[in-house]
Amino acid sequence: GLKPDAQYPQNRIKEINWIQEEKAKILISPARESEPYLKAIENADNALDEEELTVAEFYYTRALGFRSFEVYPKNQMKKIKKLRAQIKHQAVDEKYNTAIRQGDGMFDQNEFPAARFYFKKAHALKPDELLPMVRIKDTEEAIRLMKSGELDKDYNKAIKFGTSALNNKEYTVAEFYFERAYMLRSEELYPVQKLEEIAAIKGNLESGEKLVEYQQAIKMADGYYNSGDLSAARYFYNKAISYDKDARYPKDQLSEIKAFYDPEYRQREASFKNALSRADKAFKQNDFELAKMMYQKAKEIKPGNSYVRQQLEKIALK
Repeated sequence: GLKPDAQYPQNRIKEINWIQEEKAKILISPARESEPYLKAIENADNALDEEELTVAEFYYTRALGFRSFEVYPKNQMKKIKKLRAQIKHQAVDEKYNTAIRQGDGMFDQNEFPAARFYFKKAHALKPDELLPMVRIKDTEEAIRLMKSGELDKDYNKAIKFGTSALNNKEYTVAEFYFERAYMLRSEELYPVQKLEEIAAIKGNLESGEKLVEYQQAIKMADGYYNSGDLSAARYFYNKAISYDKDARYPKDQLSEIKAFYDPEYRQREASFKNALSRADKAFKQNDFELAKMMYQKAKEIKPGNSYVRQQLEKIALK
């Protein structure tokens, strides 16, 4: 029968377990450990040979994950970085040369704005290169010369039309053409002189017209004022002021009209005139104390009145 307690079988079981443990140690030996690393390096090198830089970079990074101390994948990563920089530089060179070639082509066809566009594009790609800057300058000079002929034609036409309008006393039209001529050639004195001449003519005309308009407005206002139509009179006195803002008469008349409509204003005006009248009478009679009191009363009613202020200053000197 079976002998569970027999020593021999137990010894054999221990021997078998030891053998299995030793085999396991062999399976995880350094040589076995290096296989994933070497596979990643192989994949990376193959990708680099095919110039698949992103794939190569991926596998070198994976190899470092297996063996971070290895120098080879690190050097290869640096190599990939340099290759990328070279490729970028080559791409810039290609775009630069294409832009220069296109610019030259446009220049030869007298398409100067298009040529300038391509030369500026080349300059943006390589700011330190001298050739694009020289070619940009050439195209701008060509554009200037091209426009110069057109400018001369447009300038002479504007001067011709401006002079004709000025001779016909069409001052607004003349002003338009001389301003156009000035915009085309701001260095020319002739259009400036003509614009000044037109401004003087229009200024004189406006002054004469304003005087006539002012006199007509005063005539209309006085007519309505005398007939008792104060609303219409107020309108025309205000119109007269729009022609001559410094005129005193229409302002005084408007004050009278305001006094008629405003009881408080009428009372204030009456009080002022009464105080002023009594002050002037006392002043003439050399009663300066009374005059001073009445002038001060008038000043309280109208603090800004210059006549009252002057009379008080005279009394202060007595």
